[in-house]
Amino acid sequence: MTPTEIIQADCKRTGLDPNMVLGKIGRLVKNNACHFLKEGKFLLMVIPLDKSNKSVEIHLYGAGTLAELPEALKKFIKQLNDSDAKMVYGDANIPALLSLLKRLGADIQKSDKPGYVWMAPV
Repeated sequence: MTPTEIIQADCKRTGLDPNMVLGKIGRLVKNNACHFLKEGKFLLMVIPLDKSNKSVEIHLYGAGTLAELPEALKKFIKQLNDSDAKMVYGDANIPALLSLLKRLGADIQKSDKPGYVWMAPV
């Protein structure tokens, strides 16, 4: 699956307008304001929050099954650990996903930045 197909499938599953989401992502890509990690049918969008890339915002898009998600998350976590990022921020409060991240070793905490629900040191 292409990244666009993954995002479209995720939008269909969550009830979001794929054209709106792809438009916003397109503007970020055009401005070199994000990059992507892809694993199977999952895509992680990473948006640096500072010039040093020490703090990043992440968004997960998926077209895979729940059974495939843990393996993809493990690989995303490893890639983030290998990056310059020191803190990851998320704005989605999805208890099942946050619980899975905790089981995979992520130290999920309440965010110290307005506009974000959680953060985790890398």
